[in-house]
Amino acid sequence: MKLKKNILICLMAWLALNSKAQTTDSLKPCLSIETRVTNYFQGGYELSVFWNTRSNFSFGIQAAGQKIDGNAKELVFESSNYDNIDIRISWLAAFKTRYHINKHHEGLYFEVSAGGESFRIESGNEIHNNGNGFVLPGTGYIWHPFGRKGFYINPNIGYSFVFSNQDERIINETTYKLKSSFVVPALSLGWKF
Repeated sequence: MKLKKNILICLMAWLALNSKAQTTDSLKPCLSIETRVTNYFQGGYELSVFWNTRSNFSFGIQAAGQKIDGNAKELVFESSNYDNIDIRISWLAAFKTRYHINKHHEGLYFEVSAGGESFRIESGNEIHNNGNGFVLPGTGYIWHPFGRKGFYINPNIGYSFVFSNQDERIINETTYKLKSSFVVPALSLGWKF
């Protein structure tokens, strides 16, 4: 465990230093759009639009929805029988703020998202709709393989803190409960204009 921690610290330090070592030509505000590939793997969608400022900050909005299958069910929910429930995020909307280590909005960044979402839980003929709010701090790395504009790849990870509607419920004799916090790994692809 200690070796993994040291490797992670070294990797984060290298990413931060590498992103600072890039050139410092002038920066113009611009838009970027990105989508989480991981949402599409779960039968959903996700789109974020960001305004990249002249400073190290960018501000965005996000809309998403997806089915939660397989191991993702256990990551997000507690249940007495995962096979007896179908879970879908009907909608998710969030505001995002990123602080980029590099002014060109590439390399390592830290992010905070806040928003709301609605889960649809189905079992047999029963359907429940549950809404909640969340705050999600995270970090990621934006890599432009072909220059500072255009296509980019963004692996990222966050930790979601749910702040409403966490009571255990019963549907078709199966209990379920949204966890109060959980890890949110993702891979996003984007385009910077």
